[in-house]
Amino acid sequence: MLIAMNRFQVKTGSEKAFETVWATRESYLGNMAGFVEFHLLKGPVADDHTLYSSHTTWVDKAAFEAWTRSEEFRRAMLAPTTKPAKASIWAIPSSRVLRSSRASASRARRLRPRAVDSRPAKELTMLSTDLADLRAHMAQNPGAVIEDVARERKLSPRAVIEALPPEMVRIGRGDAFAEAMQDVAQWGEVTLIVHTDDAIFEFTGEIPAGEIGRGYFNLMRPKGLHGHLRHERCDAIAFVERPFMGKSSAFIAFINIDGGIMFKVFVGRDEARALRQDQLARFHAMAQRIGAK
Repeated sequence: MLIAMNRFQVKTGSEKAFETVWATRESYLGNMAGFVEFHLLKGPVADDHTLYSSHTTWVDKAAFEAWTRSEEFRRAMLAPTTKPAKASIWAIPSSRVLRSSRASASRARRLRPRAVDSRPAKELTMLSTDLADLRAHMAQNPGAVIEDVARERKLSPRAVIEALPPEMVRIGRGDAFAEAMQDVAQWGEVTLIVHTDDAIFEFTGEIPAGEIGRGYFNLMRPKGLHGHLRHERCDAIAFVERPFMGKSSAFIAFINIDGGIMFKVFVGRDEARALRQDQLARFHAMAQRIGAK
């Protein structure tokens, strides 16, 4: 189950107009597979504003993301406030539901998931309006530095990667960490980058073959790149191919369970600074094998 939430601070005196917008706006949620219910709540009143919150419940993250990429979502973001919608009002502690809509009871039962998504709450509460704005930003600036955008918008790097145009990114399962690293070890010279808030570390050379032992994926060799990687914390592997500083760029981002990037491995370049076609072919093959649309 996933709940997408949005919070609004509405200036004192503007509450009625705000509620009218929500009560009369066109809604396309009921047409979407995986939609369960929607609530708009009125919360605490401060000296200069009133707090509101919208909650949209989906059976899983895939259903929510399908909504954000749909034509219905685009129309909803642009829709004028012309068509009244049915609404129900309930009194609940500290808040008031101002508008509600649900999938039919039989449909909701069919859609009910068997397991609850256990990823961190900050990854489950990406706001639909924020997500639309982020997608628009990344469509206009596909070469933006992932970590910089994440820091500026107070999001995880994973959220930024997922907001790239869909033709630029595939995201696959994290349990393929060892498989991916063993494949990269056969590519030859690549560039590995670790980007933190305090430094950017870059290594250019061959990635050694590794093996799992004592809870780590171990890169074992006496010189050059070596170390111990907590592979079990890898939650996803992203394959990103996009323009960057006027050139084509392709990299694999290993994403941890907190939504951060453990490290990135970039496809190498030839003497003309073009992407190496042999490595790019292997990159595409791995993205097809591990990644998902």
